[in-house]
Amino acid sequence: MAAFFSSLFKPKWQHNDAQVRLQAIDQGLDSTTLKTLATEDEQIEVRHAAIKQLEDLSILASLLGRKDLKPIVTERYISLALNSDTLEGQLASIRKINDPEIIMTVASESSEPALVEAALSVITDEQQLFNFIQNSASAKARQLAIRSINDLDKLKSIEKSFRNKDKSLVKIAKGKIQEATEKEASIAQAKHHTESLLKQAQTLASQAFSPEFVGKLTYLKQQWETTQYTESFSGDFTQAIQTCEAIAKENEAEQKALEEAKANAQDAQSKHLDALKQAQEIYDDAKSRNNLTASFVSEQLKNIQQTWFEAQNLNKADKALQSDFDALVKPLVNLESSLTALNDLNTKTVHEASGFTQLQKESNRIEKLQRSVNWPKEFANPSIIDEWEKSLQAIQAKIKQLKDSEKDSINQLSTQLDKLESEIAEGNIKQANKLLAQVKKLFSQVDAKKVTKFSQRSQLLQNQLQELQDWKGFAAQPKFEALIHEMEQLQSSSLSPKELANQIHSLQEQWKALGSLGDKKQQNALWTQFKAAADIAYEPCKAFYDDQSKVRQFNKEQREQICAELETLYEQQDWNNANFKALQKIIDKAHVEYKKFAPVDRQVNRDLQQRFNAALGQLKEKLHGYYNENAQDKLVNEIQFILCILVVVTM
Repeated sequence: MAAFFSSLFKPKWQHNDAQVRLQAIDQGLDSTTLKTLATEDEQIEVRHAAIKQLEDLSILASLLGRKDLKPIVTERYISLALNSDTLEGQLASIRKINDPEIIMTVASESSEPALVEAALSVITDEQQLFNFIQNSASAKARQLAIRSINDLDKLKSIEKSFRNKDKSLVKIAKGKIQEATEKEASIAQAKHHTESLLKQAQTLASQAFSPEFVGKLTYLKQQWETTQYTESFSGDFTQAIQTCEAIAKENEAEQKALEEAKANAQDAQSKHLDALKQAQEIYDDAKSRNNLTASFVSEQLKNIQQTWFEAQNLNKADKALQSDFDALVKPLVNLESSLTALNDLNTKTVHEASGFTQLQKESNRIEKLQRSVNWPKEFANPSIIDEWEKSLQAIQAKIKQLKDSEKDSINQLSTQLDKLESEIAEGNIKQANKLLAQVKKLFSQVDAKKVTKFSQRSQLLQNQLQELQDWKGFAAQPKFEALIHEMEQLQSSSLSPKELANQIHSLQEQWKALGSLGDKKQQNALWTQFKAAADIAYEPCKAFYDDQSKVRQFNKEQREQICAELETLYEQQDWNNANFKALQKIIDKAHVEYKKFAPVDRQVNRDLQQRFNAALGQLKEKLHGYYNENAQDKLVNEIQFILCILVVVTM
């Protein structure tokens, strides 16, 4: 269908009217088409317009040889290569270009001296500059290029080549040759000075330390920093200087050792006293409040011990000072350990407990927590320690209370067990479960050792209740097995896929309604068997629905293609020269084609239909406009004809 559309229209850029071709250029064409228009179109304004739209530098470069196009090609090439139409922007951009071919093209073709100078300043390759001078027709450009050439052979060649052609260029070349010669003489003198400095450094390195030693060493290093051409002597000079510096440092170290020994003794005394003061402050702080954290105490201890360790490295403390320090630090270390243990506990909170056994377990748990923390007596308890103590007292009071009422609880336990036995005998499962929960609660309120006989009876009754529940499940088992058999029968059924799916769903709902067996393992085995049978039975349904999905997907893709072709037709059509009779045929055919590709998925059909209606609607609008215009023209002609007849009659 797309091929049918394309045969109706001709590209605008091949139109006989130059204005139409210009419009095609403005609407965007590929590089190959633009090049064809730039080189072959008979109208100069079309060629120029095509050149202004070219984005390919290689195509523009290939057109620089065309004399009739060169000015505008040069302007377009430089604007595109430097991404600017202004001289200011081009000067800023040329310094960022890394492509030598672009830079040399700008330097060779530009008529702007400032841009030529900027381009030449970017070129660092002297051979490229040399070639440019040999080929450039601009004396000014040659003079700018030679500024960056320092090679003597190239300078001499330029001086010889342009001796009778460009006096200014020859003069510059001679000046640079003379400058290079003088530079060589300066280099020789600098190298001689470098050798002299090396000899002085080696002589100093062979001498013993003296009062003038450091001054001479400093002088040699300063002179070396300002001297050129030191590369070949750098290793020997560095070795000599390193020897001199080692001699100077050895003497300096001997002087410092004497001074440090005296300073260390004073510094150690100060650090010992400082560490002792810090220890006293943190000890007093810990005694005055109970909200300290392990990280805070650990950090303070770390600082105190680090200060003491540094002092010990300088000078050992006397026995009295060491004893005072240990008396403060040891309790703080215990405090840190207790705080850390408190933080590391999985739980610090008090657990709720009601039964005798739970209360006894909670009492044992709290006592274990207290032992693991081992809070030091020198410091106030944190709130959690006090909370543990209060909870422990409350739990012990509850345990005492339960012991006091233990006899009544045992009597109630006996009564409830009798009732439980009666309900089980009558088959009342629901009421029996309620009584069993009450029995378990009573067990929690007494010492297990005193109700051993009741425990055995309770376990026996629980077993009987479980058997009763199992018998109830046993009655449902044949029904589960029957449903499995029915599902297996559906595997060879001749029902349609839709009817078969309904039957499978019905059996699944019946399975859910049966509930479950007492034996979970047996229940799982039956369910696995039922599900496997259902999966096999559903295979024909699955294949049917898969095929239907593929058909709907194909229809969707075909409808999308029809919409896309209609949209493209509207966008690319030249409505001033359109064939409206052909357009009517296209609209009619589109209706037929679109209806043919059905059905499609509901979730996409609405959007597709809206897209089709919109694409077709805008084409119909153009068609109706054309018919209305023709109808109006026809009406005007008929009126004019009637008026002419009336005029003739009246005459």
